[in-house]
Amino acid sequence: MHEVFISYERKDRKAARAIAEMFARHGFDVWWDVELLPGQKFAKEINSVIRKSKAVVVLWTPESVRSHWVRSEAALAMDREILVPAWLRKTDIPVPFNILHTHDLTDCNGDSKDTTLTPLLDGVRHLAGRPRESRLSRTRDEISHVLDEPAHEAEYWASVANKDPQSAREYEAYLERYGDAGTFAELARLRVDEIRERSHSDNEKRAPPRSRNFVFLFVALILVIAAGALTIRWDGFAPDQTRLLPSVEIRGPATAPLGSTTYFTVISENAIRGAWSIGGFTKEPVSVDPLGPSHQIFVEPTDTGRVGHSFTIVFTVYSPSGDTVSTEKSFIVGSMSGSRR
Repeated sequence: MHEVFISYERKDRKAARAIAEMFARHGFDVWWDVELLPGQKFAKEINSVIRKSKAVVVLWTPESVRSHWVRSEAALAMDREILVPAWLRKTDIPVPFNILHTHDLTDCNGDSKDTTLTPLLDGVRHLAGRPRESRLSRTRDEISHVLDEPAHEAEYWASVANKDPQSAREYEAYLERYGDAGTFAELARLRVDEIRERSHSDNEKRAPPRSRNFVFLFVALILVIAAGALTIRWDGFAPDQTRLLPSVEIRGPATAPLGSTTYFTVISENAIRGAWSIGGFTKEPVSVDPLGPSHQIFVEPTDTGRVGHSFTIVFTVYSPSGDTVSTEKSFIVGSMSGSRR
């Protein structure tokens, strides 16, 4: 199981690999290749990878600060207090990530042995601890294996997750191969339960009693005779095993101080887009498309007339199959705080 996850913009893949190699040489297992599970389809999987990590290194650049995915991954890591930010190229870091100490890698020469990376290594050690002694003497081949191993697991997982229809046996095979240490073990068990529950429920609802079968066949025969040339075709029913309902949760404080920026984190699953509004703050719903596994909403009250009043954030998410789910989070505008956070 990996300890370190590296988040970055795709154009910085070479630099990210050098940093991943540095961590691997010092005994850490690393998930570093953002191309392994791309796009909204695997948002839930990326969420699982970050939950399994002990430290998340985010490489900030002018491009990555504009990346919805990098910011979402940083938000999940910050929520778990395992974020280790670093400048790969100097840029203004977005709120709220700018309140954290950020390691400066702008002078790094791209070599995994560059001493500029030492403070970043120490930051990860602080969160993840020191690896076992046996890992500290890895050979070149062992380091390459560590860097390539996530790709093998991700490819195996994608081959299971992309199958249509979904099969509980395929996910059980993943669990047999990777066990509890598998990056997606928790997700695999959840999908096995979902598939079996849906299959059982659909079979119960769609299997008619034996006596009703004869009535159905008799009525069908009458219709054939009446229509003359009508052909009856029985396709059966296939349970919809791939449909996953969306979910959404808003996390944040109960008070938003006047004159300060307060942020709320929206955590969603199985959703491709969303929309939110705050009565008294937004004139119309704000669209979020595409929607990642995590999204920030920033509130900065400036009107003293709002102090002491309650406002409600309403966030609605939409799944690929068209299902919608909404949730709410209320907060009170407080008096001006002594410091800006």
